[in-house]
Amino acid sequence: MISIYVQQFQTFKAKIGLLIYLCLLILNFVIFLPFDVPKYDLFFNTTYYIETYTTLSYELLKIIVVMGLIALIYDHNKNYHNNLTCFKSRSYVILNKILIYTFIILINGVVIVTLKLSVLRLFRFNDLVTPNTMEMFETLILDCFVILFIGLLIVRKKTKISIFLIAIIYFILNIYYQNSTSIILFYLFPVHGQKYYNYKNSECYQILYIIILIFLNFVKYNNEDI
Repeated sequence: MISIYVQQFQTFKAKIGLLIYLCLLILNFVIFLPFDVPKYDLFFNTTYYIETYTTLSYELLKIIVVMGLIALIYDHNKNYHNNLTCFKSRSYVILNKILIYTFIILINGVVIVTLKLSVLRLFRFNDLVTPNTMEMFETLILDCFVILFIGLLIVRKKTKISIFLIAIIYFILNIYYQNSTSIILFYLFPVHGQKYYNYKNSECYQILYIIILIFLNFVKYNNEDI
């Protein structure tokens, strides 16, 4: 089954999509760099420029990553995937699908961190490297897992548009959380965890939520008509 996904990424369309995605990631980390700021100003106001650069690049990064994830799982329920159940059990098929997508998301996280650090060092903005970089990307990775498993759960051939509704809700909540500290919506749709990083067990709740979604995927896929 892994070979099927490898073949998918070897198509011309997939290669172009991947190239565009990588270019957008690099561009995101470049365009917000303070090129026009004198070195002495950057030195004396390091905290300000770190916060500005981190916030702007991270907000755009969320859009790029989520849209890339949507493109990845939009057509996940292809017929030839379902036809594999003629040779393998449904649990085997969904387990492999989950493992493959999980691997892709984790590799994506490593690529993003590597690109950011490489860009900062290439343009000699090492002062903008922050200790909490990994924490921010960790929350983004958890967001991706939430969206992924909800997508795998509800997106089917006749309901592909639903993944766009999930993305719209995600972006609306991002705007909403800018002016609100309410945690009620977080319990319903635990994304943008960085807003609640200081809340006790918020990260554990996200992980538990993801585990429940994985379980529901197994239940649905083993009992639905294909």
